[in-house]
Amino acid sequence: MITEVEEKHYLTCGCCGKYYLGFIPKDKDGVQTYDNGVGMCPDCGGDPKAKTVKKRMGWAACTFYEARFDLLRNALGKEAKAKFDGLSYQKKCFVIQRMLEKGFIKW
Repeated sequence: MITEVEEKHYLTCGCCGKYYLGFIPKDKDGVQTYDNGVGMCPDCGGDPKAKTVKKRMGWAACTFYEARFDLLRNALGKEAKAKFDGLSYQKKCFVIQRMLEKGFIKW
């Protein structure tokens, strides 16, 4: 049986447009996927090996969640707002994700 060896290629980030060395993204069936670029660079799409939460998430995900922080915060009462402000960045993102999943905030 012949197996395909995965090679790194110079790709274009579909988010910021810069070139990066990476693997061509594939869907769950192993078929190559293509968008405007070919995947996302580690700065935009995140780096799972990074030390900080924001670097692991990447610019695109951070921007997505941060755009919803004030939306949620402004809808909270005084006590809940203070509690939300005291949460870590990661926990704030988790709260937003749960609200999106439950349909309280629209995508």
